[in-house]
Amino acid sequence: MNSVIASPSLVHSTSPATVSSPMETISITKLLDLESNLSEKTLEEFIVSIKSHYDLKNIFYICPSLPGCTITNPYTLGTYTEEWISHYRDNNYVNLDPVINIGARSLLPIDWAKLPRKSPKVQKFFGEATEFGVGRQGLTIPVRGPTNGLWALFCLTADNNQQEWQARHYELVRDMVHVAHFVQQRAFEMNIKDDGIDINTITRRERSKH
Repeated sequence: MNSVIASPSLVHSTSPATVSSPMETISITKLLDLESNLSEKTLEEFIVSIKSHYDLKNIFYICPSLPGCTITNPYTLGTYTEEWISHYRDNNYVNLDPVINIGARSLLPIDWAKLPRKSPKVQKFFGEATEFGVGRQGLTIPVRGPTNGLWALFCLTADNNQQEWQARHYELVRDMVHVAHFVQQRAFEMNIKDDGIDINTITRRERSKH
């Protein structure tokens, strides 16, 4: 699969003042192709490319607010293994997972290292996530819109140690906010039917005024 990223310059950047936003380094041709051939497959390929570009362990997009979706049966895209997804659902972890419970109420990015883990059940949950290859470090970007009531969580993980993670935390937050909103907009376009404006209805209404 060809990456949609035109340049790898963002991967190990340490100078935020001299680096462009990720959307400026993504091939315009590839983005236009994604938008003209938008599907779950092409959006999934975009997510995989971002994962590779930033040397991440996983990326996972969760939206429980699209039509027909719920918090226990959300719309999802990403790179978590089917084994972990099945284990998560079988154990009903959505009611325990602080990534979901806190992310749903937050407006700011959340570093998983700062999530409360005093509960033995939560400790067990994160331990199992690591065993299933989710990643040692995690970051969640809450996304709101583009319409009222629509929200999602864009999660990314890495296997960095704490020092390495802190060194790249600023870069990831800065860049992934843009990527998260891009994915949210594309998911919205695929799943929300826009009926547009009925010109005939407007004409009838305008005529009734006269």
